[in-house]
Amino acid sequence: MQQQLNNILGSLTQGSGPQVSPLAFLLLMVISLLASLFISYLYVHFYSNRATGSQVHRAFPLLGISITSIFVTIQFSLPLSLGLLGALSIVRFRTPIKEPEEIGFIMLVIATSIAVATFKLAFVGILVLIALAALFGQILTRRFMGTQSDGTIVVTLPANGKPSDPAAITA
Repeated sequence: MQQQLNNILGSLTQGSGPQVSPLAFLLLMVISLLASLFISYLYVHFYSNRATGSQVHRAFPLLGISITSIFVTIQFSLPLSLGLLGALSIVRFRTPIKEPEEIGFIMLVIATSIAVATFKLAFVGILVLIALAALFGQILTRRFMGTQSDGTIVVTLPANGKPSDPAAITA
């Protein structure tokens, strides 16, 4: 029994699959960082005028490189991937997503990070191009249909502590 346990622990610590060289890992991290920064730029460019302004795009670079490094680490190890699945099954978002676009951009960062980690670099380029086309298509559709607003109203009240007239606010 002790020998079997030592064999399992030895295979977990040594890795049972092909290893990624440090140079290849660095290249993957740089590609993931650039893709995440580009997605962050897209979020700011297309959705910076939203009223809620959760600033979720600031987490994209860190999210991208961390997901890439996790998947580079576990992609060849079934025990590590099952352990990660078990660990992540108890983690949930405590802060609600404020805008529906946020979850789309988060999923785009996750998809590109996983594609980079699995060496599918052409897929990353295709995915980013399709996302860019979808965003431009959305803008063109809004302009063509004549709907420029997104239904958000921003009301600014004076901060000096004076109560405002409700009729003036609704006017």
